[in-house]
Amino acid sequence: MIFDTVANAHRIFPFNPHFEAAFAWLSANPDAQVGRYEISGEDCYVMIQRVQGRGHADPVIEAHDKYLDIHVTLSGVEEIGWKPRVACSNVTQDFNPESDAILWGESPDFYVPVAPGQFAIVYPEDAHAPCSGAGEVLKAVFKIVV
Repeated sequence: MIFDTVANAHRIFPFNPHFEAAFAWLSANPDAQVGRYEISGEDCYVMIQRVQGRGHADPVIEAHDKYLDIHVTLSGVEEIGWKPRVACSNVTQDFNPESDAILWGESPDFYVPVAPGQFAIVYPEDAHAPCSGAGEVLKAVFKIVV
């Protein structure tokens, strides 16, 4: 997992060829409405979401095989739970190639608050529980092929 501010995003551009395009899209579309937007076909796209936090009581931990996620908070405060994927064992949904997700029913090791102007990148080895805070959050979730 990588956690930082959008102002420092340029530091991670060398890590993946789509990172720069994702943050350029974000900068060029500050008022994007809820929906899905292609940046580079299925290799890089973004979903603008308005979600309600689920809290910590009943976390849903997920991981992906095909994509990494960049979660960028636009308003509200997102909380993302984290646990190493290799430490997850209580599968509640087997890997689904259509949704590129496997789900576990267990608690994260810790939670990271992601305020507006901050982002968290989760790789396939990062099991994560998005929407773990309280209240409404407007966020961008970039899906980038690995």
